[in-house]
Amino acid sequence: PASKLHIIPNSVDPERFANVTPADLSAYGIAPDRKVIVFVGRLDHQKGVDVLLNAVAEVISQRPDTTLLIVGEGRERSNLQQQVENLKLKENVVCLPWQENPLPIIAAADLVAIPSRWEGMPNVLLEAIALERPFVVTDVEGVREVLGNIDDRQLPLPGDAPALADALCSAIGPSSTSHEQALALRQRLFAEFSGESMVEKYEELYRGLLTQWEKR
Repeated sequence: PASKLHIIPNSVDPERFANVTPADLSAYGIAPDRKVIVFVGRLDHQKGVDVLLNAVAEVISQRPDTTLLIVGEGRERSNLQQQVENLKLKENVVCLPWQENPLPIIAAADLVAIPSRWEGMPNVLLEAIALERPFVVTDVEGVREVLGNIDDRQLPLPGDAPALADALCSAIGPSSTSHEQALALRQRLFAEFSGESMVEKYEELYRGLLTQWEKR
C-alpha cells in the first residue's frame, strides 16, 4: 500500500568533492584533444551501456574526435566488448576495470553519460553534479527529484538510442549548461541531499514506526 512506502533520497558528502583533481586521461591512452564521454557503473543490463554504445556510434559519425571511457565491471563485459567490435568502435572506446575512487575520472570528463534503464536514484548523477560536470541522463526514477526546477531539460527515455545520441551530441558541443546553472544544481544538491537531511528523514520514519507500535 502507498501508505506504507517511505522515500528517503541518497545523500552526498561535500567533503568528498572538496579537493578532487581531474585525472590525466592520457594515462589511459586518451589524447588531450579528444572529447571524452565517461560512463561509470556496473556492466549490467540495467545500466544501459549497450544502448549507450549504439548512441555513441551515431555521435562519432558526427564528432569523430569523441572517445567513450567505460569504467566498471559486470556480467555484460564480454557482450559489450563484442558490441564494440561489431560497431567498429575499438578506436573510440576505452574500457577500465572497477575503480575504488572514480571521482577524478568523472572530474576529467567532458560529459558524463547515465543511460540506465531503471534506477532508484543514480549516485553517478549526484557525483557529476557535485563536480559540476555536464551530464546526459535518462528519465529514470529519482532524476527529476534531483534536478528539481533548476534543470528542465528534455531527458531521453530509457532504451531510446537515437534520443540518447541526440542528447549526447547537443551536450558535447558548446556547453548546454551554464556555469550558473551547474553551480545552482550543486548548491541545491548539498542543501537538500545532505547526510544530515537523510538522517533526519530516517529518524522521522523510526519515530513514526515506534509511535504506531506503542499504540498497538
